[in-house]
Amino acid sequence: MFTARDMLATAIEIERSGFAFYHALAGAGKATFTFQHLADQERLHETMFQRMLDSLGEAPAAESYSGELALYVKALASGRVFTNTAEAREMAAKLAPVEAVHMAIGLEKDSILFYGELRGLVMREDRPVVDRIIDQERGHVLRLSGLLTQMGEIP
Repeated sequence: MFTARDMLATAIEIERSGFAFYHALAGAGKATFTFQHLADQERLHETMFQRMLDSLGEAPAAESYSGELALYVKALASGRVFTNTAEAREMAAKLAPVEAVHMAIGLEKDSILFYGELRGLVMREDRPVVDRIIDQERGHVLRLSGLLTQMGEIP
């Protein structure tokens, strides 16, 4: 069973891994400005999700997925490319710039799917924050697609 707490904890890990990936890419001189901007955004999202998690307090979340939907959400969470920040940094070091951008687009799309499911679990007052993060993730896809165009790739 996935609870709001589980989903938020997973979202925090996704953002930490994303930060490590983008920060390593920026440090390696791969589209530095874009990847540093994305790293900063991931750090901000992590903070927002941590605030939501902290606001849940010690009591278990009132809502949880069950049955088929639980399996779907679990598949979204377990299908992450990186399970920790070390893996994210390691992958960033191996990728050519164009490969890095393609991978980043995939990561952002996966995040949008996951956060769409998370939205239904968080407290009603936190949903606008999740919506804002989803919109920012969509913006990241557009920015990365533009970067691919600049690199001569067709997104």
